[in-house]
Amino acid sequence: MKRTHLEVLLRVRRVREREALRTLAEQQRALLAADLQLSTAVASLESAHLPASSDLAEFRAHLASRAAKSARVGLARTIVASRSADEESARHLWLVSEQDCDVANRLIARQREHERAESDRRERRANDDLALALHGRNEPEPMLRRGTP
Repeated sequence: MKRTHLEVLLRVRRVREREALRTLAEQQRALLAADLQLSTAVASLESAHLPASSDLAEFRAHLASRAAKSARVGLARTIVASRSADEESARHLWLVSEQDCDVANRLIARQREHERAESDRRERRANDDLALALHGRNEPEPMLRRGTP
């Protein structure tokens, strides 16, 4: 069977859809990893309590540690937001490529239906021509012939 341009287009669009789906999966994994990192950073910050009996040096060290952990939480939140935006963008690209494949499939189905209808028309026309030839309708009616009473 000869490949049509639409079938080649569909194949290209399917490859793009698979690539978009692969990218979406990668973005989802990155988002989950960033989410895990955020929850770890938040748990670390929440578990950091200042001991009741501490001197000034320990207090300063604890504040510095808490500030660093707080900065880590802020960075993790920024990373999660960025990964979430990347994942949303990848999802949108995948949906667009999936819709492109659906459009190509409908075009191919429409083309095949048109070809089937055209083939049916040609077959009916050939059958009609054959039926007319077999029944002699191409000849004039006997009453209209010249020279007959």
